[in-house]
Parts: sequence; C-alpha cells; structure tokens
Amino acid sequence: MIEWLEQNKEWFLSGAGILIISSTISFVSIILTLWWKSHLEKKKIKKLSILHNMTNFSIPSLDKTNEISSEHIKVSYKGNEYENLCMYNIQLKNISHLAIENQKLHIVVPLNSKIIEVFENKNLESIKIEKDEILNSEKKEIIYKFERLETNDTCTISYLLDIEDTTLISIEPRGVDNINYVYKDDINQYEIEKIIIYIAMFIFADVIPVFGSFVQAMIIIGAMPFIIEIIKKYKNFKLTSDNVLNINGNINVDESGELYINQQTK
Repeated sequence: MIEWLEQNKEWFLSGAGILIISSTISFVSIILTLWWKSHLEKKKIKKLSILHNMTNFSIPSLDKTNEISSEHIKVSYKGNEYENLCMYNIQLKNISHLAIENQKLHIVVPLNSKIIEVFENKNLESIKIEKDEILNSEKKEIIYKFERLETNDTCTISYLLDIEDTTLISIEPRGVDNINYVYKDDINQYEIEKIIIYIAMFIFADVIPVFGSFVQAMIIIGAMPFIIEIIKKYKNFKLTSDNVLNINGNINVDESGELYINQQTK
C-alpha cells in the first residue's frame, strides 16, 4: 500500500483523486447513517407475525371410473367418523424488539361447525393467555388475550374442526396500537432494504483505490450472518408451503379393512 501511494502520489493528492476518495467515503457514510437511522426507527415499532394454515382431512369426490366409492373410505378421529374434518393452525410470534402487551386475537367460526378439540402451545409456560367466547345466531367468536409477549415469544393455537365450508373461518388481531402484523413468513421490506444496501456498498467499494478489495471482503463478512438467516428462512418457507398428500393408483380395501393416513410434521 505504501508503494502504491508513493507511485501514485501525484494522482492521490490531485483534485481528481481527493474528489473520488472523499466522494466514496461520503457516499458510504450517508448510506450507513440512513440505514442506521432506519434501523433504530424500526426497532421502535412493534411487529407480530401471524401465520395460519388449513389442513383438510375430508375424502374427495370419486368419479365412476374408480373401483372404489367414497362410501368405503371414512375419516375418523378417536373412533368417531367425520365428513369434513380439518385442522386450522395459527401461530403468533413477536418478531420485534419491543414487548407486546394485551394483544387480542379474534377467531370466528360458523355456529354450525363442530369444534372437536383445541391444542394450545407456547414456548414459555409463563406466558399468560385468557380466553373468552361470544355467540350469536350465525357464528362463534373466540377471543384470545395475550397479557405480554416478549421478543421471540411464540404461541400456537390449533383447532380440529368438522366444518363444511372452511372459507367461513377468519381471524383478526385487535387491541394494540402502532403495531405491524406480518402474515407471511417471507422476506420483509426491512430485509429487502438491507440487501440493497449491502449490494450498493459492495459495488461502490470497488472504486476505492487499494482498499477496495479489503472493504468488499469486510462487507461480505459482515453480511454473512444476514445471508445465512435469509437462506434458512427461504428453506423453511419451502418446507412448510403447499403441503399436499397425493395418492395415485387404486386403493382396494375389503369390508373389514381400514385405511389409516397419519400426518407427521417435519
């Protein structure tokens, strides 16, 4: 580096050299300042991830070309047969840096549906949850109230239902002001902004004499934990999306036979 400075001393001390180096440093400083300011502002915002999915266990309609009719296949749970069995899963997770207090989640199901069983899980037993129900002539409204959710606190609620029309099930978070609700476990706007900043810094570091390669290497090292986290999130999204069970071919079961299909989560 000292040899390069001695060989390019005239250019380095010229107006063009000083202008390029000072402009590059100024640009990087502005980018870092804006990113840090945006990062601090986002830390002040409450953010709750709400993921929900439906798994149907009902038997599809079979046409006349099949050797077996739908009457020969039944869906049962704990010895009871159901026509329209499904599992509705909801996961809440505090993905912000602030605690979320008195968060409510309203789950609405048709009154003619049958709630067979409810499964409630939380990552810490100390998380306090209250539950209430409101009934009217057409629907049942189930209200969950979470007293306090710290960062990364996670609660999962699963409803095993016998319901004909699953589109009538709905959820709505309420009770907290100045909060962002995230309904997809994918790359959010903040992460996209961070990717753009890393790419811009890497490109502009290339014009820095002598130190350019070193700065680019430092940018890559600094970005590695973030890149690894994005890759993990993408892989997890691919594993948990579009989970479908396909059975191809004929299924022959005699009068005394039973067919069991067990779902196992990864």
